[in-house]
Amino acid sequence: MYQSCHEYDHAPMMGASAIMMKERLAAVNLSLGPHINEPPDHIAIELEYLYFLLTNGWADENASQVKEASSFAADTMLPWVLKVQSRRLSDRPDAAFYAAVVAATIGILTLFEHPEFVVYSREMDGVFAKWKKKHRPKLKAIEMGTKPRDVIEPLAESILKTYAGKPLIDQYDIYQHLLSYWLETMKDDVYMIVEDGWKAEVTEVVRKKGDKKVEGTIKVGKKEFICELVPKELLIHCYFVAEWEAIEKLEVEKEAKTSDLEELAEEHAGEDGLLEEVTNDKGNITKENVTKRVKELKKLDDEEYADEFAVLKQYVALDEAESKADKKIKAAHAELEKKLLDKYGELSEADVKSLVVDDKWMTSVEGDIVTELSDVSQSLSSRLGELAERYAQTMPELREDAALLFKKVEGHLAHMGFTWQD
Repeated sequence: MYQSCHEYDHAPMMGASAIMMKERLAAVNLSLGPHINEPPDHIAIELEYLYFLLTNGWADENASQVKEASSFAADTMLPWVLKVQSRRLSDRPDAAFYAAVVAATIGILTLFEHPEFVVYSREMDGVFAKWKKKHRPKLKAIEMGTKPRDVIEPLAESILKTYAGKPLIDQYDIYQHLLSYWLETMKDDVYMIVEDGWKAEVTEVVRKKGDKKVEGTIKVGKKEFICELVPKELLIHCYFVAEWEAIEKLEVEKEAKTSDLEELAEEHAGEDGLLEEVTNDKGNITKENVTKRVKELKKLDDEEYADEFAVLKQYVALDEAESKADKKIKAAHAELEKKLLDKYGELSEADVKSLVVDDKWMTSVEGDIVTELSDVSQSLSSRLGELAERYAQTMPELREDAALLFKKVEGHLAHMGFTWQD
């Protein structure tokens, strides 16, 4: 049940597919725990990755992750899972479980590339694109003195009409998504614009002792700043993608060092382990204990402790690598934060309009609609699973099973001295 094994005839495990799957997991800050001894392209791990993309995409209204999930399902998983099915696992009693897993997986994956659903998804993308094109200019025309009610009412009426009569989707669900976003975010944005204009004003956050941490602030030195209309995430997405990806790469590298450190500790800590001497009463390995023990062993210079000394040196090296990675991450974050603060001062009115209307409002509304369509696909997939289970056996097979059971019942009745009568 490994993708690598189906790249070509008699392909071995841990092939190119496993390497690519490991990279996919790392790209979203996922890794296999030390207790998992399976290659990363096992069917269960790939399904877990697909689930991660879908749930995070839906929860965060991240259209790109939902699309990545669809692409991964249709282009990566489905082809090799179909190859597994072609080997007729269902004919082998010892592979009944895997046959059921493959059948269920195909039922889920097939939906993502079904021609009718692909066409439907594209049609829905076109519907939203048309609505967006109509209202973008009107939203960018909002000015000081505009009444917020005059903004939301035409939008709400239009989106109701746009999605009226569209198959598989309820126009009022789409309408409700828009109103929810209006109440949560867009309304406050519009009020800021009609009062102050299209300005990305940055204000300093002053927190007193005991105040809760404010999310989304920009930290420069000991000061914190925030822009309510244009959150820093928008600037990162539009102007500092390379810097953010570099930070994510550093975080993946740090996570790898942390994982190696935890694996080493798990392997050698505990009673009679090579790290027993540096483990405290709470079961934790402390830097102080490690440093002290290394000094002791250096003074002893005894071959008897060579293995322990080697493991301690490895632990120290990994700990230092993790610490260096952490410092690099903090430095990269600090540099990015300074760039962000400087960028706010460079934004023109046209920049602010594009960021707010295109990248904030329209992207959020589209994300809600993508979530709604994903719910439709999830519902269809669930229904397909139910139907597949219900009709797993054909009528001739059911009749044959019924006939066998009838003969068994007749035999039991005869054994007890009874005769079955129709």
